[in-house]
Amino acid sequence: MTVYHNIQDDTLASTQVLAAVYRLDEGEHPSFAEQELFPVNGISSAVDIHIFKQAGLPLSMCHNGHSVMQDGWTAYVSGQRQVPLSPLFVRDLSGRVIYLGAGPEVKQNSHWQHDWRVTFPKGCYDLTAETMGAENIENVFFTHFRTLDVAFQLELNVSGRPNMHAVPSYDARNLYPYKMRLDTFYIDGWKLPQMERVFARLMEDPETAKSVSEKFISRWKNRPKGQDYLSFYEENDGDTLFEQMFMQGCTVIPTFEACNGYNKVGKNFDLQDFWSGRAVEGLHEVVEFRKNNAPKGTILEVIIPGYVTARKITPAQVIVSDGSGYKSPHEEDKQPLVPDLSLPHTRTSATWGVTWLPTQPSHFEAPAIWGWEDITGRFMQLSGPLWDPLHYFYASVPLVVKAFRSPTIIGTFDVPEDMKIRFYPVVSMNRYETLSAPTAKYRLLNASPIQSAVDFVPAEKEVCGVGYHPLPVAYEYELDPFWFPELAPYLRVGEMPSKLSERVVGVIKSGISVEFAVHVTTTTPESLWLKDENNFCEATGEPDKDYPQLARYWEDKTEEHHLEQVPLWLPDVSETDLVRNIRRAIGGKPLKKQMEGLQKGMYEALYSFREQSLWWRRLRHRLFRKYPGWYVRCWWDMSVPEDVAEMARKNPKNGAKQVEQRLLEVNNKKRR
Repeated sequence: MTVYHNIQDDTLASTQVLAAVYRLDEGEHPSFAEQELFPVNGISSAVDIHIFKQAGLPLSMCHNGHSVMQDGWTAYVSGQRQVPLSPLFVRDLSGRVIYLGAGPEVKQNSHWQHDWRVTFPKGCYDLTAETMGAENIENVFFTHFRTLDVAFQLELNVSGRPNMHAVPSYDARNLYPYKMRLDTFYIDGWKLPQMERVFARLMEDPETAKSVSEKFISRWKNRPKGQDYLSFYEENDGDTLFEQMFMQGCTVIPTFEACNGYNKVGKNFDLQDFWSGRAVEGLHEVVEFRKNNAPKGTILEVIIPGYVTARKITPAQVIVSDGSGYKSPHEEDKQPLVPDLSLPHTRTSATWGVTWLPTQPSHFEAPAIWGWEDITGRFMQLSGPLWDPLHYFYASVPLVVKAFRSPTIIGTFDVPEDMKIRFYPVVSMNRYETLSAPTAKYRLLNASPIQSAVDFVPAEKEVCGVGYHPLPVAYEYELDPFWFPELAPYLRVGEMPSKLSERVVGVIKSGISVEFAVHVTTTTPESLWLKDENNFCEATGEPDKDYPQLARYWEDKTEEHHLEQVPLWLPDVSETDLVRNIRRAIGGKPLKKQMEGLQKGMYEALYSFREQSLWWRRLRHRLFRKYPGWYVRCWWDMSVPEDVAEMARKNPKNGAKQVEQRLLEVNNKKRR
């Protein structure tokens, strides 16, 4: 793993654990990456890494704890060079740190060893104390920042229009009060996602794990009469025994020690204790529900322990609480608000009510559980208190930013010890996040890890309450159709249950008080600081009027918003790059021999990846160049690009004149 977490610079590395790095501006879409493209074990020698670089594989040594993607348009040139796609490290039900592997990004059933609901796919493995940097897990931050800055990039040529230039920028400086957002899957920037899955080592000799499991069950059957599970565990030195079994390919299914029990949370959000683990379907067979004061599903008694090997699951038989006697010590707390799933929560389950906004201590009692969603196969939060720092402001955000201001070692950002013993709720903001040219200059000259113009000004009153903070349309690129159109809300989410209608959190109002204006300082070039009438207005109207780009997620989509909200430019690329010879580009027979020596099928997987990437890149640019009206429609409606390209060929003039005129207007405005 990495001990370096520089936001903009990935040159500092301390590990040979691999991460996927997709360059969408070159057509490298994760859906084109097959299993054979990635080393199965995820760790490679210096020789291997040299071959990966020579071949141009979408792989890099781990720098920030994520597999990432980067594109070449507004967000990229504004500093958002890499977007986290998934975490590299998680905790399994036993509490072990598991490396998820570099790819493929989407986990389909065919990649699983056996029961895909409760085990890990091929390419994952456990981190041991011998793994370089493993001691830093949950001791350093794993985060990017998604900041809403004016672009400091010079103007760029527009694809297919050599005489047209664009300066990507973020103009509506006052519209979005939350400008520096954590962009990470790690809770509070450091805590590993908890999964309800069990990892088992794959042994060269399958008989080893089978023999170990048989001896374990025999030992259980021959225990003293009436001995319960905890006594059996203590008598057999369970910690040592279970670890030895794990190293031999047999994982004992955790029960009392499972890491998915309810938390006991103090009034100040401190973690005081926790209930034992809860039963998981597929790992535990519930033989009885018993009245008890523990939360529902909490394991009370183990009848027969279970185990998992790489080839077999034998569920544990357990008795659990029916939850009838459970009472929260925070009964006065209100029911939590829930996210509006019709808006872009692409890292959250598409099921209404299974995640909620934690604003009070009781809201943290149930654990946050992560995993791969059944339908899309993507990694996301499946239940529990919501972690979505892109769209909600958490009490931990200022602490993370503070830690990045003062690294203990160059490039290393340690987690303060007091952050590890409490929970951080969603809170209202009592500060302005403004843009400051002097701050940006200071950070640049001092090589700050936060290369951003965003600065903070304390406010005497609440700036905005708890609610959904939209991103500018050009920054909501997780829903760019050239990325993941299948994650569009209207494709994933069903109708809101009526019982939740009063608990769904709303969208914050736009426009901060005019007092914000005095804290904004200009920078060069002046053209980036456009004085549009929305910059310093008071908040008025409904959310869809405040943030017209949100209309793309709702049913009522009006044409008037399309051209105003869509980023109408794409950086130019030469025609040579769009018609290159793939075989020649990726190397000849010597490289093929080297790659096949590392892993069978890797070279052909690379050829397929490059061929599809070229097709994708060509589709994007030619749709933009030849059918700009359809390009806009594709982007706005989050349509599948290849489907739109087919419609464009049948009706090429759709919206073309209007879009061409808008392109000229945008170009003239940016150049003034």
